[in-house]
Amino acid sequence: MQHFLSTIDWTQEQLDGLLRLAAELKQDPVQDRLRGKSIALMFLNPSMRTRTSFDLGMQQLGGIAIVLQPGKDAWGVEFKPGAVMEGDAEEHIAEVAGVLSRYVDLIGLRAFPLFEDWSADREDAVIKSLAKHSSVPVINMETIVHPCQELALMLTLKEQLGEVRNRMLLLTWTWHPRPLNTAVANSAILIASKFGMDVTMLCPEDAYRLDPQFEDAADRFATEQGGFFRISHDIDDAYT
Repeated sequence: MQHFLSTIDWTQEQLDGLLRLAAELKQDPVQDRLRGKSIALMFLNPSMRTRTSFDLGMQQLGGIAIVLQPGKDAWGVEFKPGAVMEGDAEEHIAEVAGVLSRYVDLIGLRAFPLFEDWSADREDAVIKSLAKHSSVPVINMETIVHPCQELALMLTLKEQLGEVRNRMLLLTWTWHPRPLNTAVANSAILIASKFGMDVTMLCPEDAYRLDPQFEDAADRFATEQGGFFRISHDIDDAYT
């Protein structure tokens, strides 16, 4: 059994296989490949595109999707190991994962970082706890990375560009008044570098850089695939 928590854990060959299947399904999306199968979609945070695509995709392939929002339409869930259950959460993930694993064939989870302590957030402990206690595959629907969006990005790039190796990708973003999840940015440099693209990340200064675990992985993947990953703080330099 293999979870889909991050593309860091998957080889390029495995990801290529998923992309080939995705391209095939895109041409003929209504099938019965998942007839009799079910997925529990746990959303700890709001979603529009991800929730719609997972729910609709499961239906189009003949399966059933059950949406759960712990703390809203389902019991709140505690994810910390060994926690004393005296807070707002009525269930512990060890029990929740075990129960859902007996009901469904897959579990998806969206759980954003809390933005209180990045040293804790960067461990991605919530989805790892679910995966630890689940006996069915767990799919990341966005935590500190967004691997499903990575696949969508790479599929689109391949459709538009053909061979992406050594094609240039510039990643930058605009200012926002409050902290936002960097999952999409983290994921963009991971998937682009894993497929050998020449990736430049443009940001105003070092304080805006992504977590080293993702920058280091992107640099390693790029080197392995014959591309490069670099950081620039200069607009003219980055766009050339």
